[in-house]
Amino acid sequence: MHRITRALAAALLLTSTGCGDDGPSGTAIGCEWLTQDNCFKQSVAAAYACVESAPMGTFNADRSRCEADDGTAYAFATPPPVGVENGALWDFEIEKDGAFCAGVHETDDGLIVETSLGEFRQESEGYDVIFVCPDGARYTIGAFDALECGLGGLPGYQTSWTSSAVTFDLTTSEADGRLVDCVDP
Repeated sequence: MHRITRALAAALLLTSTGCGDDGPSGTAIGCEWLTQDNCFKQSVAAAYACVESAPMGTFNADRSRCEADDGTAYAFATPPPVGVENGALWDFEIEKDGAFCAGVHETDDGLIVETSLGEFRQESEGYDVIFVCPDGARYTIGAFDALECGLGGLPGYQTSWTSSAVTFDLTTSEADGRLVDCVDP
């Protein structure tokens, strides 16, 4: 099994193009915000509630959809990558009994997690990482400062795969289980 972990702040650090003249927008935070209860952890908990106790699902032939026996389904805007594919962005929605429950959308600019709470966004402005909570509150931390906090509390995700299976997990110390766990037919 292969595994890759992405801490989005680290990726943003490597791809930043510089600081704007106005500085970062949002309330400045430090490591304590990342370790305490925050809107990212709340959004992750709401997403995981969609798949609580969900068994492994099975992909359809083109891997655009994965369905589990309990009514959990994953609809992928683009089929999930097999192995490490440069430029592959994760973009999927989770349905429970046919209704939208959560969505994860990776963009060139960051990560969006949609849940019943609203939309959490992780973005960048120059060398700063911005967290936009479902209530509209904005928090900012310098990418270098965020990396000093350790990767465990940073919003991001990890995936693992074999030639016929894929898992996807949002990273927080509280997340338990797999957000996506699908196998080819």
